Amino acid sequence: LGLLYLASYAQLYANCEIVVIDAPVLNLDYNSLPEAIAKHAPDVVGLPSMTFTILDVIETVRCVRAAAPMATIVIGGTHATLFPVETLTVTGADIIVVGEGEETFSDLLRTLSRKETLTDCPGLVFRANGGIVKTGTRPGPDIEKLPFPARKLCPVARYSSPIARRSPVTTMFTSRGCPCRCTYCDRPALGKNARFVSATRVVQEFRECSDLGIREIFIYD
Repeated sequence: LGLLYLASYAQLYANCEIVVIDAPVLNLDYNSLPEAIAKHAPDVVGLPSMTFTILDVIETVRCVRAAAPMATIVIGGTHATLFPVETLTVTGADIIVVGEGEETFSDLLRTLSRKETLTDCPGLVFRANGGIVKTGTRPGPDIEKLPFPARKLCPVARYSSPIARRSPVTTMFTSRGCPCRCTYCDRPALGKNARFVSATRVVQEFRECSDLGIREIFIYD
């Protein structure tokens, strides 16, 4: 879902072509994934990261390097936000996006296309001159104004869940952040303040999902 938020925002503000590859849904393994990547000849490849998927991220980076050796590899997500330097080192990626990535990733795409310096783009961690550069943090976006996730870029009809009564299904966020500090939870990585979208926006996203043929929605708040 995080990638789809980035995709919809980049489509609006970065003036670039976006392709989303959901490898598990498309039944792609590490042998077939490089071919799927190479078919699109990407300039930039973005990957999400959670702690329990970091080994998959490392292997996916290897696939990207084999399929598109000139592509810039960008990693975001919770694990990369909490451990940006470690993630940069162990994965071999080029750039880490820290925090909520919609504005940062789109800004990064524009910066790369113009061949401008990355130091002017807040929210990044990357290597330069033999060291690690951190460009600071960027405030989270106004989630009420974000475009809905670009679900149309995925094979919507293929999504199911063992706990769903009907298919296809999707996931959805109606808030970000949390004031609590539970030791087992990554939610504070998105900020201490809980931010909620309006009921009107929630209903609008419900309707968009329904128009796509989605029958059930799991809200992850």
